Amino acid sequence: MIRATINFKASRLLATLLILLGLELAMVDSSAAFVRVGEIAQDFTLKNRQTGQLTSLRDFAGKIIFLDMFAYW
Repeated sequence: MIRATINFKASRLLATLLILLGLELAMVDSSAAFVRVGEIAQDFTLKNRQTGQLTSLRDFAGKIIFLDMFAYW
């Protein structure tokens, strides 16, 4: 009986994770364009959280940049 309960809980957990994965994939913006090597990236602007100034990607034209996008959830 205990083994059946554990299997049921494991299958519910797996089903929940699969549903969440499906929802996450459904929310992905399929119109997002990927940039290939040699192509020009779309311009975007970000706000500096410390100074409040806006910084645009075009401010770094001709320079190599590294974007580190990290989030705490």
